[in-house]
Amino acid sequence: MATTVDAWGRALWLICPDAELEPRPYGSPYPRPRTDPYDALLVIDDCGTIHERTLHDVSMWVSAVDSLPNGRFILVEGRATRGERNARIYGRVLHIPFGDASQA
Repeated sequence: MATTVDAWGRALWLICPDAELEPRPYGSPYPRPRTDPYDALLVIDDCGTIHERTLHDVSMWVSAVDSLPNGRFILVEGRATRGERNARIYGRVLHIPFGDASQA
């Protein structure tokens, strides 16, 4: 669903085992969870050491994942309604005005 290399050089993948590919009118299909909320798996490759963490009850269509200091992670929703972008940090949902990347 989302992947990145963080500031510490670790590779992160957010995987939804129960996802399907949703066709788009342009580009390649996008993975979409079959249920809402859904459980996701966060996989972290830290110099060859693999860590896995299950995230329960994710209720957003995640387009980006990144790590924060102190072992925290942020998930950012790609599809927003009414000009808001949602981000989830350890179960806390933050409503961030769309386009204000300084807060994301």
